[in-house]
This record gives sequence, structure tokens and C-alpha cells, in this order.
Amino acid sequence: MLVTMKRSEVEALVRDAVLRIAEGKRKIHPRDEFIADLGFDSIRIVALSIALEEAFGRPLLLSDWLSSGPEATRLNVRSLYD
Repeated sequence: MLVTMKRSEVEALVRDAVLRIAEGKRKIHPRDEFIADLGFDSIRIVALSIALEEAFGRPLLLSDWLSSGPEATRLNVRSLYD
């Protein structure tokens, strides 16, 4: 069953998942880039994928997200829910 969520609910789930993986961060901004600002590497991206799947209760294809932008190294938090 597919459940429709409000954008604010999706943003909160994404923000909470990113905060759990971004060690030492207390606040996440939508424009924070995963690599440059949050220090994510491939292991943290995989951990984020797992955290998001747990938060949303279904598998997510982050490979589609990673290939969605012109430059994967510049993807930011907002790109996960826009």
C-alpha cells in the first residue's frame, strides 16, 4: 500500500536520517552538499540509503538519485526530496 506523505513529513524523515549518518552535525541545511559540507563518503551514502529505507519502510533506489544531477559530488540534502 502506497501512503501519500506531506512534503514536510518527507523533509523531516530525510533530515533525521541524514543527521543520524552525519557524525558530529547538529543541524542540517537543505543546501548542504553531502561530500563538501557533510563529509560523506561511499560508506556513508550506503548507510544513508539504509537509514532512508528504514525511515520510509520500503526500498529506495538511490542509484537513480546519484545519477540525477550533472555532478554527483555536488548533490545536496534538498535533492533527496525535490
